[in-house]
Amino acid sequence: MEVFISYKSEYRPFARKLRDHLQNWGHRTWLDEDNIPRGAYFRYEIQKGLETAQVIIGVVTPEAIDSREVMAEWDYALNNPQRRLLLIKYQDAQLPYHLAGLQYIDFTRDEQKGFGELRETLLTPYQKSFAPSHPEPLVDFAPTKLAAGNRERMLEKVHSFWVTGVLEKALHEDRAFDLGLAISPEAVLKHKDYGDYKLPSSTNIMDLFRDMNRELLILGVPGSGKTVLLLQLTRELIHQAKVDEKQPIPAVFNLSSWAVERKPLTEWLKEELRTRYQVPKKVAANWVESEQLLLLLD
Repeated sequence: MEVFISYKSEYRPFARKLRDHLQNWGHRTWLDEDNIPRGAYFRYEIQKGLETAQVIIGVVTPEAIDSREVMAEWDYALNNPQRRLLLIKYQDAQLPYHLAGLQYIDFTRDEQKGFGELRETLLTPYQKSFAPSHPEPLVDFAPTKLAAGNRERMLEKVHSFWVTGVLEKALHEDRAFDLGLAISPEAVLKHKDYGDYKLPSSTNIMDLFRDMNRELLILGVPGSGKTVLLLQLTRELIHQAKVDEKQPIPAVFNLSSWAVERKPLTEWLKEELRTRYQVPKKVAANWVESEQLLLLLD
């Protein structure tokens, strides 16, 4: 049986102990430090590991619950009929509501007993007894007619100023630059377990943005094309927002104006919407407070 070990790196010593027990019991294991080759793109390797595993063991800790990466691995198992999700409670932590009903093996009181229960559980035939639920979003961003008009005007303003006025003049031709993209996780305190991965020059910024959970920091020396790359992403996001009204509104803001007074971010965003994009005060406040904007900071 192939077992994928999903955990936060702070608990790597326990993950290694778990791997050793599993291998001694005759199971094949997938552990990041064993199975991600140096220089490989970690997301591709994790995906391959998840696809080949029959069981995903989730090590429950507060850090794991706060990790998008770990939660995505658990959700993959939960939503895939061919995968079994086994949770090991290694530290007390509040499980998210969609996992709260799952049984777990308690390692907090007696680790040796926990390993015994885990071994027996893996030997027990398993069949999923329920189909995972996909909860509706708590907020429905489908706009009313008035709100749709405000949204459309904002999209046009962002496109007119930043895409037509800045990007297209810089590009001359509608094609992606070879800007030497590279992931640098430590720069944003993300993915500290994995080294940098050099991306091929054909990498599409929108694909990379999706792959990074829609959070991206673009680094480079002055004149290296950071703004051009940001605006290429803006162009794609505007198109996406026009065809899907539930997508957030991409809005570009120049951080140099924030640096002058360093106001609270929400206050500064509302002011920028009013002054730069001529958005009515109440509309600006609603967009910011209900998180209907996708912030692109230059």
